[in-house]
Amino acid sequence: MRRLFFLSVVLVFMSLSLTSLALANNAVELRRAEKLLAAEKYQQAYQEYIRIAEKGSNPIAIVTVALFHELGWGRKVDKVEACQWFEKAAALDVPLAVNNLANCIENSIHQDKDYALAAQLYQKAADLGYHLAFCHLGDLYLHGKGVEQNTEKGLEFCERSASKGSVPAMLRIADFNLALNTVSSNAAALNWYSVAASYQSAPAQFGLGKMLLNGQGIGQDPLEAREWFEKAAAQGFQPAYYETALLYYRAPKDPATGLWTENDLAKSYLWISAALKRSENKAFSEQLNTMLDDVKAVMPLTWEADLKQKLEAHLLQFPAVSD
Repeated sequence: MRRLFFLSVVLVFMSLSLTSLALANNAVELRRAEKLLAAEKYQQAYQEYIRIAEKGSNPIAIVTVALFHELGWGRKVDKVEACQWFEKAAALDVPLAVNNLANCIENSIHQDKDYALAAQLYQKAADLGYHLAFCHLGDLYLHGKGVEQNTEKGLEFCERSASKGSVPAMLRIADFNLALNTVSSNAAALNWYSVAASYQSAPAQFGLGKMLLNGQGIGQDPLEAREWFEKAAAQGFQPAYYETALLYYRAPKDPATGLWTENDLAKSYLWISAALKRSENKAFSEQLNTMLDDVKAVMPLTWEADLKQKLEAHLLQFPAVSD
């Protein structure tokens, strides 16, 4: 939680269009609130931020109140309330808030959907220096929402964000290219998944696994695919559980015994069990239960307690999320 807070605060400060004096004055006013939030005293911190934000002139306080509601710091997530506060900060030309307001309008969270207005706001956020907004705008061009469809322009905008280190932009470019499934687009997808994976992006690791498994734009290699799937699964990326489990279950058996190696057997149990805990697909569940029965039939009973403990520790670290 603290890491998320400090990241958000950094984004806020980076996105403010204020003079040095104004920024200094705002920082002094916020010191008590910031200390309370850093200490995870959320209710007290919120009261300080809301007191300052309601004056209407401190953009950091206004954006932070929005983040309280958006991210659920010490309270239930309230997207509508968050969007209303982002709108107030956007009126002060805070780039982060302008971008987030565009997202609110694009997804009709607190007012009617308006793609054209969202496009204008993403452009404004980008012009104000919030480079992440470029790919949001690019996505609208890719799909012709609120603007005339222009694939080349859409990808160009996303590449501006990606070149600045935006992992979501890298993934957007990679996903779009992979769906085209041409020689050149697959090469582009492989490039951007690889770059995003270097940032430890689980979706990118999963994407690389899929490309290797299917031999799409790269030589087919189930073993290396399994490595990438497992990296994603180890970060709690839900779709990767099933793929990892399946590839461990299908691992070549020892020619001498006709059984899995000890490592493959243990990993099969762990990832099949994890997939069962997180699967919402009944067909997958039936298949996974059959696989688990096969594994348990040859796995030493003495292993189960330790493996269950590892499984529960992992699941506790990564709660279930919807796809």
